[in-house]
Amino acid sequence: MLDTITHDYDFQVLEEKAYLADGTAIPDMKILRHPDTGYILGKHSSNYKPINYEEMVDNLLDGLDNSNISQDYTTDIKVHSGGRKLKATVLFNDITINPSPQLNDLTHYRINMFSSHDGTWPYIISADGLRLTCLNGQTFADPLSKIRLKHTSRVSIDDTARHVLNNYETFKDKDHMWSEYAKTRIDTDSVEFFFKNNIVKKKTYSSVKHNNERQLENLMSLYHDHSSWMGHNKWSLYNCLTSWATHTDFTDNSGKRMSKSPHNTSVEREALIAKAMDTTNWHVLGQLYQEVQY
Repeated sequence: MLDTITHDYDFQVLEEKAYLADGTAIPDMKILRHPDTGYILGKHSSNYKPINYEEMVDNLLDGLDNSNISQDYTTDIKVHSGGRKLKATVLFNDITINPSPQLNDLTHYRINMFSSHDGTWPYIISADGLRLTCLNGQTFADPLSKIRLKHTSRVSIDDTARHVLNNYETFKDKDHMWSEYAKTRIDTDSVEFFFKNNIVKKKTYSSVKHNNERQLENLMSLYHDHSSWMGHNKWSLYNCLTSWATHTDFTDNSGKRMSKSPHNTSVEREALIAKAMDTTNWHVLGQLYQEVQY
């Protein structure tokens, strides 16, 4: 099923027994169904605990209203794949970082909440930033605050919402890190080396290394676009990566969508980037360039 998107999240999922084609009940298994469309949202073991989207969203918004963070925020709630998945986003309009004041390069504090009825996404609530210049979601190797739980776990939605709300001050600490990125000069050879070893490298069962050449070319082109107006620095590379993760809903020349599930692609790329930013290759970027300059 293509990644259809709606904003209808206020439905109560139906839980039904699972049956074989001949009518025999399947023990310890149940089906989750959309009450309005009859669409099957997931098949799970009997101990699977669906979290209704409306309860999740209402608890988060109630927590925001009762917090001292800000009342100036915008919400965006989307239901994917006919009700199988949910993403809720809260963007704070007045909590910002500007690592490049000369470019008015604002990043706003953001809370993301994910869940699913088909089991593909566990319940996740996290905080990050959204860079308004290119609408990139700013990925962190060390997320500001992130909780990831399976639906078979005991989930306290109120506790997880409060956990993220109480960590918004950490967002401000990224100001120094991003400002340092903007000051750290790098060259294209280092960028390509980083891509090959951490982003586009294919898994092989031999000593021969393979890269996804199409993605490598795509990423180098993106870096060129960013560095052409932001300079050859780590901030340009960082935003090249977040742009690659954020903008995934493209079509080919015939109008056919290139990814059946653009949001799944974004989630996978964000995880890959966060892992890459936790490597030595990322941390040493710019050091060799600076040593050569001396």
